[in-house]
Amino acid sequence: MTSFEADANDISCPVDFQNDKMHVAINLPEVKINLEAKGGCRVEDPIFGACISKTNVSGTTNTVLSGAKLEFDITEGQLLGTETPAAPLFTKPVNSVPPEGDIKASIGCLATLCDIIVTPVAALVNLIAGDNLIPVIGFGQTIDIHFEGEIGSSAPDPIALEKIKVDEQEVEGTGQKLSAVLSEVRITPQGLVAGLKGNFETLTIDPEVEPTPGAVHTPAPIPSLPVNGTDEVFVALADDTFNQFFASMAMSGRLKTGCSDTGKTLGDLLPADCEALSIGVCSDNDTISCKSDSDCSGSCLESPVKTVIAKGACYGFKGANCTALPLGQRVVCNATKDKLAAININAGQSLLFCAREDIPPRLLIHDDNATTEVETSVRLNDLSVALVVDRNGNGQLEGALSSTHNCLAQDAPTTGDCSFFGACLDLNIQTGMQLATSQCGNDPSIICNANSDCASVGGTCDQVCDGGDPGFLTRVISVQPTIRSLGVVCGGAISTGDDDLLANTSGQDTTINMMLQNANRFAPPACIKGLDLGGFVQFKDPKLISIDTDGDATFDDYLGLSGKVD
Repeated sequence: MTSFEADANDISCPVDFQNDKMHVAINLPEVKINLEAKGGCRVEDPIFGACISKTNVSGTTNTVLSGAKLEFDITEGQLLGTETPAAPLFTKPVNSVPPEGDIKASIGCLATLCDIIVTPVAALVNLIAGDNLIPVIGFGQTIDIHFEGEIGSSAPDPIALEKIKVDEQEVEGTGQKLSAVLSEVRITPQGLVAGLKGNFETLTIDPEVEPTPGAVHTPAPIPSLPVNGTDEVFVALADDTFNQFFASMAMSGRLKTGCSDTGKTLGDLLPADCEALSIGVCSDNDTISCKSDSDCSGSCLESPVKTVIAKGACYGFKGANCTALPLGQRVVCNATKDKLAAININAGQSLLFCAREDIPPRLLIHDDNATTEVETSVRLNDLSVALVVDRNGNGQLEGALSSTHNCLAQDAPTTGDCSFFGACLDLNIQTGMQLATSQCGNDPSIICNANSDCASVGGTCDQVCDGGDPGFLTRVISVQPTIRSLGVVCGGAISTGDDDLLANTSGQDTTINMMLQNANRFAPPACIKGLDLGGFVQFKDPKLISIDTDGDATFDDYLGLSGKVD
């Protein structure tokens, strides 16, 4: 064979979706084959060595083959591993154009004896140039064996469904291991839907974390085709996937305590004008300080006495001249100065923002079809937050948050970190899920294409997922807190001393702002691999979608990607 010509673009692969199976037909292109035959044989007298006969064959021929086809079925049972794949059917090509060429044979030496040799040689020439060309060159056998292997039609999962999954390396980077198995396959005339059942495993259990019931499990059926808002193909993750992930993170202690340097000092918490302070108490419990009605079961009413105390403490923290103040404020101002000096607290000391969550967060999907994002909420119960005075200035919390003493408590130590403000919150973080391949390293909520897109926050434009694969990226829209107890972290004894009035008032707004800045830590990106089905297709024009399958319009059940395939 001297040449083999075929147009690779002339291959077609129609897929016919049927109930319980899909039929695949791979139509191969027309092929032109050129052959060259040359060589000879010589027979000599074994006694005298004389030439008895000699035959030479030479020439070329070509033919065009068409009609080659490979057909096979892919069944639900085959994809689930419960059925053995049936053998594919291969249709051999035929000569669509009569062979052309000229192959000649020449005979020499003793012609009478060469008739014995010429007969089989002539038969060979006819065989090469005739209709039986394909079996001679073995083309049909080559296609029948090797092409099936390349397509993978006989494999248990010929379209590589098991490769569509959350990137396990990204999950393990958060201390979790995810395994998944194909659990359900549905093939109908509308298409194919496959469900994978995942399981999270916490690689390290933190013994200090209190046991909890774990994630709220809300199983929903897999989507049935057609699904509104999707293109040719989609891959979706159930909300339970994210919630099990959060539960596993909580068990490992990764949500237990996280602290970051606020870049602020105690003095930054104080209002610019101490006279602007106003302290309220709840109408149904005057031992609870408040800023608005939302902090109380009843209403929030201003307390003149507590307002005077807070103003005097504010002036004392600022080092103001207490003698110029009204009597009530002057007494508190002087007392504040004396106490701060005694407990080693001053307005220039740095603050850490710390949060601890022992109860797993919960993700809820409630998409607004009018936006390009998929709107979600992350709910956190009994979230402990604190503003900690970093007395030694090392930028780290010394010890556990739950055992960090109150800076203003009676007989509190005068060295080491101390909690200036604490609160126990129930928190709703309103978010928008986006699809992205790159984000700003210094602010992951910013989607970027180049480093210049991150100029406002500095740093570089980094890939969301290794290899440039798309991932879910969370943008925090707002933080909606409900304060369960003010002045102490969850589980601690509530302090109602006057010394806490200023701390609670000044620390509340700062804490909420810090929660907004740190909320992304409760929603790491999810990376998706295998969208090309093992190289079988090319995934194009991806978009983010949400899907409801349980009939409850309050929340959706799946968050996913949809796009086109080539």
